[in-house]
Amino acid sequence: MADEQQDQEKTEMPTARRKRKARDEGNVAKSSEVDNTIFLLSAIALFKAIGGFMMRRLEMYSKSSLIDLNREINLENVQQLLEINMLRFFIIILPFALTLLMVSFLSSIIQVGWLWTTKPLKPQWNKAITFKNPFAQMFSLSGVQNIAKSLFKVIIVGLVSYFLMKSEMQNIMNLIDMDVYQIFSYISDLIIKYFFNILIFFIAFSVGDYALTKYIHTKKLKMTKSEVKDERRQMEGDPQVRSKLRSLMFEEARKRMMSDIPKADVVITNPIHLAVALKYEPEKYDAPYVLAKGKRLIAEKIKEIAREHKIPIIEDKPLARMLYDTSKVGQQISPEIYAAVAEIIAQIYKMKNQNFE
Repeated sequence: MADEQQDQEKTEMPTARRKRKARDEGNVAKSSEVDNTIFLLSAIALFKAIGGFMMRRLEMYSKSSLIDLNREINLENVQQLLEINMLRFFIIILPFALTLLMVSFLSSIIQVGWLWTTKPLKPQWNKAITFKNPFAQMFSLSGVQNIAKSLFKVIIVGLVSYFLMKSEMQNIMNLIDMDVYQIFSYISDLIIKYFFNILIFFIAFSVGDYALTKYIHTKKLKMTKSEVKDERRQMEGDPQVRSKLRSLMFEEARKRMMSDIPKADVVITNPIHLAVALKYEPEKYDAPYVLAKGKRLIAEKIKEIAREHKIPIIEDKPLARMLYDTSKVGQQISPEIYAAVAEIIAQIYKMKNQNFE
């Protein structure tokens, strides 16, 4: 009972196959806080870089709109003025929007690499119809993480806003004495200062959130001992099936080997335990090659087939042992035994020629 309970506990780290399957389904460790932090950092830098350009454009378009005030007010003129101003606003905001869009895209790649999948978009009816306790979800590890993040962000934003407004209150009161350029310059600096102070906290926060997200993701992917065993069986096959397949393959190879013995030129034996059948084809190979080899019962079978087909059987214990240990079926013999085998084959060819005469 204890072993069954232990098998059901998710104590094993996720395998590479499990991680790959989760990634294919879009289930990756991705922190939205890292995206938000990178987005905020890019927005501050971009605003600092092109804020002046945007201000000059707004000024130019504002002057152009004021010049048109003497025009007759009718539906056509109002519609035309609206279209022109919308186009102008689009031109101003386009570089800003495109840059931030690209930054958001790169932020995802930084975290999880290139990932394209539509599986998360497919409706999962099994999850939709399954009732889950809302309190259990709220107080789960991911639920507590989301609640803590929201509270932290509210507190940080509130504190930064309070202390910044408190320190800048006198300057804000003096805005009434400033011209438009001074007001815009001050507000721009104030916005950058505000978001920069928030950014300092968010960088540390996003690092911690990413580490926690990674931990929760790994914890969710953990496997039971039974799941690991099942996956190993799926990848490697059932041990009994693999053993049966090996037996069938060995039997098939043995049959094929036995069927080649009648083609042999000679069988070398030791003489009881080993037998090696050799074939020499000088037009194809530089050296003789092994047609078949075996021990005990297989050796006896090789000799039996050799006798049936009147193939010479030579007893040579050292040579038979060397052939068996150094040569494989279908491959040429080792160079160190060329001379000994060549002498035997030469004698056999000589005997065949004498019988032919």
